[in-house]
Amino acid sequence: VLSLGLSCSKHDPGVFSVIPYAYINHNLVNKYIGQCHFYPEKNDRYPIITQFPNSEDRKRFDIYIRSMDNFNAFLKIYIQHLHKTYLPFAKKYSTISAIDKKFNFDNGSSPFSTDFIRSELYLIPICCINKNPNRKIIINNRIKKILDHNEYFKSNYNLYLLLEGLMQDNLLPEDEFNYYITTFNLQNHLESK
Repeated sequence: VLSLGLSCSKHDPGVFSVIPYAYINHNLVNKYIGQCHFYPEKNDRYPIITQFPNSEDRKRFDIYIRSMDNFNAFLKIYIQHLHKTYLPFAKKYSTISAIDKKFNFDNGSSPFSTDFIRSELYLIPICCINKNPNRKIIINNRIKKILDHNEYFKSNYNLYLLLEGLMQDNLLPEDEFNYYITTFNLQNHLESK
């Protein structure tokens, strides 16, 4: 369910900031996120676009690579870091159920990731796939937080498309779908033209 990533930003010749990430990478979750219009093209195997915050041990490294020896030394340190931090985290949260329990335990009331609002979207299909008994409260709270922080999701029909996909696959009852659409005034882009 989790994939590991590495973000590098070049500052000066030979100077990079490096931040390791863990990402949700589950075909069914990605299918529903892929129905949203984040980019012009849609894809069944949608690229992962959100960081999975394991703030318990997230660190930024500023490294200086001036030779292959520097690069090899960095890789050795980075692999040690993965073994001590990210791999145990990924092993602990290697199932949809485990992720749902960790990040939906509070009925979706606390932020998934304060600096990346799209992360909230991932927990909507996760609670549906996991058949979380508090699904309606979780989805309601997450949609409210998303719309309170970013109008983009409403104007680009992302939430409508996400919920519609879940309903079409019988992971969300139609009456519940209609409740969210009405409560949050979500619109289908085809109907609004």
